[in-house]
Amino acid sequence: MSRKFAHTILAAAFILCGFSAQAQKLATGDVVFLKCLGAAEGNRWLDGNTHNGSTALQKDKGHEFSGTKWEVFVVGDDEITLKCLGDDPGNRWLDGRTGNRTVGLAPNTGDAFSGTKWKVHYVKADQITLECMGKIPGNRWLDGNTTAKTTGLAPSTGGNFSGTLWEVIKL
Repeated sequence: MSRKFAHTILAAAFILCGFSAQAQKLATGDVVFLKCLGAAEGNRWLDGNTHNGSTALQKDKGHEFSGTKWEVFVVGDDEITLKCLGDDPGNRWLDGRTGNRTVGLAPNTGDAFSGTKWKVHYVKADQITLECMGKIPGNRWLDGNTTAKTTGLAPSTGGNFSGTLWEVIKL
């Protein structure tokens, strides 16, 4: 049996058995861009504005949008914090505010900012959803609204919340 034929048979077996490519886990020190895969056209790149502590979706990554780069810190089993690498001084930690469904930047990842911890749910090799682990009840899923250029927390993923799916691009 030729090597090419064997690889073809193996690939077909994985497809028929329902196996998919294993997602590459995020690791401490990874620097990433997060691209919102929402269904509507519009801005897609998660951007932290360290100057005023807000987040939004930008039309481009890097360059003039230095806050679109994020450093990953693994803090538990598939749990991470994300540090904004924006050029300006200010708050840096992606913070889900479950009590009011908003997302912004916090000054640290201490107990007062429990929304800075995120559970990563791997969907495909380079696609994830992020569940806020904040202690206050409320919406939990990082959601980008590509037409409004905003971020928030959704009550679920998929369906009307297509902006909860994110592509991870490692630098």
